[in-house]
Amino acid sequence: MSPACHLIHRPRAGGSRPASAPPGHGADRAERFSLAGDMPTPPPPFDDRPGRLYDPLAAVELIRQAAEFISRRFFGQPAGRPAICYRLDLAVTDVPAWRVGERVARLTASLTARPALELHRAPRGLALTATLRIDDRPCATVTARLLLQGTAARRGGPALAQLTEPAGEPGEPVAPYAVGGRDPAAVLVHDPSGAPGGPLSVRIAGPRWPWAADGAASQALLLEALRQTAVFAAHQAHALAPPRALLAGLRCRLPGFAVPRPPLRAAAVPGPLARDAGGRVLAPVALVVTRGGEPVAEAEVSVAQDAGRDRTGVRRGNKAWLEPRD
Repeated sequence: MSPACHLIHRPRAGGSRPASAPPGHGADRAERFSLAGDMPTPPPPFDDRPGRLYDPLAAVELIRQAAEFISRRFFGQPAGRPAICYRLDLAVTDVPAWRVGERVARLTASLTARPALELHRAPRGLALTATLRIDDRPCATVTARLLLQGTAARRGGPALAQLTEPAGEPGEPVAPYAVGGRDPAAVLVHDPSGAPGGPLSVRIAGPRWPWAADGAASQALLLEALRQTAVFAAHQAHALAPPRALLAGLRCRLPGFAVPRPPLRAAAVPGPLARDAGGRVLAPVALVVTRGGEPVAEAEVSVAQDAGRDRTGVRRGNKAWLEPRD
């Protein structure tokens, strides 16, 4: 869950723009902010992971929530309407920084927001960039495009929300370990098929957990489904240990407000292994999520294998992550 945090507006050199001024008034149309708070964790039931690594998607959601507040306070977004991300680029720059230590880490971020998709100088979108630090250690960058004021991302073909439900009920989910968790209720990946080490097809569903009704929450769950599918594909193709897997890179197109209900179908194509600057294994995975044959989301994901010591200095093996929860 997202803990309490502080969001501070960094005034321009010539003074802060008055609240009554039109958004983006003046030559420099950017608004800059600093954010600080305890490291967030995923909401239940997705907080079931072993506790070795923090989740970058939880940090992304905290940034999205901050962007939603910024859009209302500085860019005229009506209250009650969420800011929905339709393009997202996450790049983890320091994998060890995401290791869990003996105390809760401190997350800080520098944010810059600019109006986008303007109509008569009224922004219909927001361009956001953020640089993240964990305990004052640079660890990731986030670039996002968000839709404001009820604007919906448009795609060809029928509206995604009106597509017919895929035939049949999803089968058994994969083992929680295979997606880096421990609770079967948190598993969104079902019915995998495909040749070992090659392209995979899975169903995305959560029979023990209702799909969220609002667009922002449903989109966060769609991102979690992308993470789980990528980790599962990397595990199947390259034998990466899911509890040691970190979402190190994510470039995706998302459906904006048109978030369909599951079950969805995801196709995953694992790429050849690579290594990051620190020598850690990186497993690239290309993903396409569809519903009724119509594309819902597309993503390029990098899954990092963190095999080093955690921030307490203790080396942990896979066996510890197979132990049941208390």
